[in-house]
Amino acid sequence: MGCDMHAHVEIKVDGKWLHYSNPIIDRDYDLFCFIAGVRPRDNENVVPISKDRGLPCDISEVTKLCHGYEGGHNEGWLSNEELAKVEKWMFDRMDKNSFNMHYYAPFGYITGNKVGGVSKSSTGSPEEFQEARLVFWFDN
Repeated sequence: MGCDMHAHVEIKVDGKWLHYSNPIIDRDYDLFCFIAGVRPRDNENVVPISKDRGLPCDISEVTKLCHGYEGGHNEGWLSNEELAKVEKWMFDRMDKNSFNMHYYAPFGYITGNKVGGVSKSSTGSPEEFQEARLVFWFDN
């Protein structure tokens, strides 16, 4: 049985988290392990960024509804800075293994297509947003 990641991008506007998008993250157990310790395979030495963190207490209503409908396990979230770490890990991995970058497009979109996290000047991003995060969970 496979495991998939359900992801929701939230942005903070005027101090409140709002649902922004619902990117599709391809099944990649190395990525899942790096983010949340899910499906570790040969990655025993990997220290997950967001293991057992749970959902944020101030989750947006849309993301909360999706989670209630879809359910899941290993819930967590990544801050803007942590998304930049994931993006760097993906670029390093791509260089070593000649991966096609379109495979990781959702993370590039989330982080404004640059290493270093979400930029307020990212095309299509509301000018007023203060922060961004990725809220996620997994299913089997």
